[in-house]
Amino acid sequence: MDMKTFLKQSAPEEREALASSVDSSVGYFYLIAGGHRRPSTDLCKRLVHAEPRLSLAALRPDVWGEKHAE
Repeated sequence: MDMKTFLKQSAPEEREALASSVDSSVGYFYLIAGGHRRPSTDLCKRLVHAEPRLSLAALRPDVWGEKHAE
């Protein structure tokens, strides 16, 4: 799941809890979802650890996408 889908499907409390657990903000999540910012690889790993519905490949396809799986 990518960040845009997560934001659409989650309740505001879930978003806040995730942001707090990864030391980020819901506002930054919206920047990621809109394509205005790319999360660091470290933040991606923390996000996936805290919220297993998210995936590394969906968050940063340039790093973990299919073309990089080789």
